[in-house]
Amino acid sequence: MCESRMGDVIRTVKVKLDVPTERCDDLHQTKDQFLHCANTTTE
Repeated sequence: MCESRMGDVIRTVKVKLDVPTERCDDLHQTKDQFLHCANTTTE
């Protein structure tokens, strides 16, 4: 019996966020914190 295995597939989906102007700084700060954590985890 043959077994076929597929490799991992990573897909990225762009999602447009409707963020009020006065909350844009909050969104950017959250993104910066996430990227810092993600980079620290991969080191």
